Amino acid sequence: MSLRSAMYLPQLTFLRFVAAMLVVFYHYGKQTFEAGYPFLHSIIAEGSVAVSFFFFLSGVVLGINYLGKPLDVRKFWLRRLARIAPLYLLAFILTFCLQAYYFGDLPRGNAIIAQLFALHAWFPEMCLAINYPGWSISVELLFYLIFPLIATIVLAFGSVRVSIFLVVIWIGNVLIEVFLRSATTSLDVSGPFILYFPLLHIGTFAAGCVCAMLIRYMADRPEASRWSTPLLLGSVLTIAVIYTGDGPLRETAHNGGAVPAFFLLITGLALGKNKLTNILSKRPFVLLGDASYAIYLLQFPVFMLYSHGLRSASLALHEIAIYSTLLILIAIAVYLAFELPMKRKFLMWFNGSSPD
Repeated sequence: MSLRSAMYLPQLTFLRFVAAMLVVFYHYGKQTFEAGYPFLHSIIAEGSVAVSFFFFLSGVVLGINYLGKPLDVRKFWLRRLARIAPLYLLAFILTFCLQAYYFGDLPRGNAIIAQLFALHAWFPEMCLAINYPGWSISVELLFYLIFPLIATIVLAFGSVRVSIFLVVIWIGNVLIEVFLRSATTSLDVSGPFILYFPLLHIGTFAAGCVCAMLIRYMADRPEASRWSTPLLLGSVLTIAVIYTGDGPLRETAHNGGAVPAFFLLITGLALGKNKLTNILSKRPFVLLGDASYAIYLLQFPVFMLYSHGLRSASLALHEIAIYSTLLILIAIAVYLAFELPMKRKFLMWFNGSSPD
């Protein structure tokens, strides 16, 4: 399959749901699992790394859909905005109103403006204001801004040369974080700057673009599906190596250190033609993946409604089950009744096209 041809990989969509739920459990169930379920806690304690997985998967999805062919930049940006803006604004408004109702202590005006326009991750003191999971949308907007440049240089220099360049960017990103964590600086490297600053996540997105180009190259080969199981097993082994040690990959997992595991997992599933990929391609699993954006952005306002105004809490196991079920059902309803119609309306307002 050439870089220019179409490619649809529904088996990857469910991974978004898994990643979103890991983030939810990390925020609202970490202490509960620590008390009685040590194995699950060891997984959920690293749940914030799932946001890095979202960044990597963005590179994969955009790379598969757009790299290797001329890109209409205006249509690309419109489609990206149609994908993220309506629900982002809805979640912002809901969270703002619920915080005003329950707490009455809203952030400064500049923090409101920064989050309204998804610029808040650039300012460490504002990045978690109001709807705190929304910081990652600031990062995604940066990816959308630079992706046309990546698409242009792929056409100009070829996928192999550009892949090498993008891998160097990823390595550089990891090394920068290692330096920041080891150097004596005035930066709080364990806090908002190193965790949320958009430029420190470019390497993860770049690696996702490389993964997309490799998938498209390998998909043409008749033996490609044979690689699926070894790659999936390799991803499990890589995760074990990263998280049983204290090396630089674990230290930087939130900002790209877990990319080797992501790379193997995504490539293995993308190339697979087996029972697992067939199951993950079924409509219920794809629907859960499609609703993952709503799960992620609505987790805090739904939690406030469920807990009657708590900012955070360690829920009991049955409460986690109730809250998670409620969140998933609301997210599916919002996806079907709000996200999809608003994407279509957004694009019709501008150019009459439909979202990809």
